[in-house]
Amino acid sequence: MRILILIGVLLLVPQVSAQDPRSASKVPTYAVVPAHNVLVAVAAQPNCPLLIEDAKFLRSTDRTTSKITYKVRNVSSKPIALFTIDDLNSEGAGGTLTVWSASSRKRSMLMPGETLEVYEPGSDFEIVSITKEILDELKPEREMKVVHILLVNKVEFAEGETYKDEETSQALSVLFKKLSR
Repeated sequence: MRILILIGVLLLVPQVSAQDPRSASKVPTYAVVPAHNVLVAVAAQPNCPLLIEDAKFLRSTDRTTSKITYKVRNVSSKPIALFTIDDLNSEGAGGTLTVWSASSRKRSMLMPGETLEVYEPGSDFEIVSITKEILDELKPEREMKVVHILLVNKVEFAEGETYKDEETSQALSVLFKKLSR
């Protein structure tokens, strides 16, 4: 019996070790683009129940995609059921970056004092350190190309009350469209 088990193990070992490590799916890697190339700023919104923090503009190391990641913190005394974040940029483009709701995420509300890291749902990626090789790959320009402003457009609390700041979003959008002409 021991011999049969040993033979079985010996037959499996070559199959396991023969797998090509390159065939395993790789997690995409991103690097934080320096702010002197792409600035991500957060609008000051007095009395806003949600605070946007730690915003970063990321560029994939293969130069095919980019994304903005950030954290939000509930600075109110009430649970939040839904929020929308707008991203408006100096090229005159932009719009809603994130619509988050507790029901669509199958999680509890965003509780008072709680912080949530926000990025594209279902996206699995790794942030890598900027190295000379990555900088060479990203080929960042020596001047700032675009400014992104993140702002809270809407917050719905668990009990139904709503915070809205659509006016700021619309005004900033109009300004950036004028400046980009």
